[in-house]
Amino acid sequence: MKAKIIKISTCVALLAFFLYNTSQFEKEAHQQEVDDPGYFCKAKAHEIYGEYNFEKRTLSLQQRHIRSFPKYHFEKIRCVRTLNLNNNSFTKIPKTNLEGLEILSMVYNKVKKLDWTRFPESKALKKLYLSHNRIKTINLNGFYDLNLLDVSNNRISRIKRITKTSIQNIKLTHNTLKLFPYQFKNIQNLNTLDLSNNKLYTIVNNDANDLAQFKYLQKLSLENNALLEFPTALGKMPQLEILELDKNEITGTVKIKGFNTLKELKLYNQNATSFVIEANSAKNLKKISLVNNQISTFNIKAPLPKCLDLTLYSNAISVLPKSIFQLTNLENLDLSKNIFKAIPNLKAFKHLKKLTFDDNNFTSLEGAELPTSLERLDLSNSYRLKDIPLSVLKSLPNLKKLILYHPISMSDNEISKIKSYCEQRQPKIKLVL
Repeated sequence: MKAKIIKISTCVALLAFFLYNTSQFEKEAHQQEVDDPGYFCKAKAHEIYGEYNFEKRTLSLQQRHIRSFPKYHFEKIRCVRTLNLNNNSFTKIPKTNLEGLEILSMVYNKVKKLDWTRFPESKALKKLYLSHNRIKTINLNGFYDLNLLDVSNNRISRIKRITKTSIQNIKLTHNTLKLFPYQFKNIQNLNTLDLSNNKLYTIVNNDANDLAQFKYLQKLSLENNALLEFPTALGKMPQLEILELDKNEITGTVKIKGFNTLKELKLYNQNATSFVIEANSAKNLKKISLVNNQISTFNIKAPLPKCLDLTLYSNAISVLPKSIFQLTNLENLDLSKNIFKAIPNLKAFKHLKKLTFDDNNFTSLEGAELPTSLERLDLSNSYRLKDIPLSVLKSLPNLKKLILYHPISMSDNEISKIKSYCEQRQPKIKLVL
């Protein structure tokens, strides 16, 4: 017990010494710069102290106007696991020599270059945050086993050739990439890649750029780029499970061929007019979200029993495509904001629990045939809907919630009739008006 106390006391004493003398080290090494009123302005009136959290082993030196550290500045410090240098004036990543450092955060600095040679002693480094800097080129060779690299909100347009490195999660959002980073195929263990808000316009697969070499990638985000066509080449990625393509410029037909590990597809706010899943493709797909497109035709050429969720919100569908019944185990179906004049026969969906028909053109539910498994029915903003026969509600023994926001075409008597039935039925149906 005494030995532990002595060890901890020594560590705390060294840290206290470091924290007390931070500004002195800076001044001795950069005396001329300290005299510059634009640099280290807080040092002129106050000593600069770091904030140390003993339990988390976190040292914070954020918002100190620091440009650099003297050589071997951290040489005697072995306790720090997390170093926070956010909101300073660094133009280079400092060589800290902190052997136990696991997390380094340098958000909002002026760093221009990312290079592993700045971390020769940091073999324990797991997370590196460098967003909101001025980085143009990155060299990722040499990182041992990073869990996360965040270089979002920089000026990155070039990625150097990669031979050997290991990074699990890379965030490259809000940069200026025009070409897909095929170099990343050589990154061991890369499973999540976020390329949102760049300028990517095409993705191809060939001998030089073999997407099959992305052996570990499971999630790829390509939102808000400049893609004009659906990137079918991505079907070559052997482990891809989640593909996000919101807010591109994709037009025409979206054709899914391959993608047999894909579990979730998001394609929001495009100009796609038709959607096709070829036979022997997307066998593991669980969720399809095609929100706010111009889709009028929908063709699935083989059963997809694992698909549980289909969202076709805000498209141009007037008649339910027959191939939609290839989704035999569907649990959630959203057909809101289309141009249906009547609710189609959905009895074949024996596992359907949630049906959303918000903002369509039908006037009545007369003759509607819905699955008995249904638990939630949303008819919000169906401004032309005038009546819901009680026979339809009686045919839904598992219905728990009925949503009728803004039933402006329904008479008070019709609403009263529905409300009375929902309250009297056992168990009750929760009516939302």
